[in-house]
Amino acid sequence: MKDRSGNNIILVEDNEGDVVLAGEALKFIGSNSNIIHINDGESLFEHLSDRKNDTPDVIILDLNLPGMNGTEILKILKKNPETENIPVIILSTSNNQNDIDKCSELKADKYITKPIDLNEFFEVFRDIDSWIKH
Repeated sequence: MKDRSGNNIILVEDNEGDVVLAGEALKFIGSNSNIIHINDGESLFEHLSDRKNDTPDVIILDLNLPGMNGTEILKILKKNPETENIPVIILSTSNNQNDIDKCSELKADKYITKPIDLNEFFEVFRDIDSWIKH
């Protein structure tokens, strides 16, 4: 059941440190968004197909994942009528123009390069939180 006081964010990320930082960043900025952490594409699609789960307000997707990579997941999400309208933000360490172009071509809603600096990482989540609210 969705907590109506905040947005539901699915974070598809296999780096546990980034998951912890994302949660801390949302707390730090005072967001009331809820993070659902998922490690890989297979688990994401299982979660999305379970009718007990609400449709997320946004999916934050890493590119470098075990099994299916982020671009493969994005392609499936955007071709499926049940998930094509869920906003997808790519959050990746890659600043490779080919990755950025490919994600744009596959209809990612936003592409953000993960910053190394902690303050910048928190600022990214402030931007994501305000972007979701619009």
